[in-house]
Amino acid sequence: MTILGFFWSALWFFLGALVAYAWISLRRKIRKSIEVPPPRIDQDDIRRIEEKGSLLTDDPEPLDLEQIGREEDEFWSETWDEPEELYLPPPCLNGTSATCATRCTSSTASRARSGSMPREEGRATG
Repeated sequence: MTILGFFWSALWFFLGALVAYAWISLRRKIRKSIEVPPPRIDQDDIRRIEEKGSLLTDDPEPLDLEQIGREEDEFWSETWDEPEELYLPPPCLNGTSATCATRCTSSTASRARSGSMPREEGRATG
């Protein structure tokens, strides 16, 4: 194996290891960010529950599925405006109108300059 072959093998191994490390660290970071810790209740919390009958915590409240359903029904019951129609100019049919003739001639001239149009036989080129 030559030195150059060893260099390329080592380079690809290093790049593969770098990609694997980045993938693993990103997975850990995502998993840690979406993890919800379980609620912790200590002796003081138990005493408060016995005295007051409830305990207020900073944990997020559970979703109210009935309210979500009402909001969704309200959203879909709204009336929507009809979409506006786009104005598209009529197609050019052999330059029958003044605007079509101008548009067709300008596009033909630009194609002729770029060389994308075939040349007519027997016609002098300038």
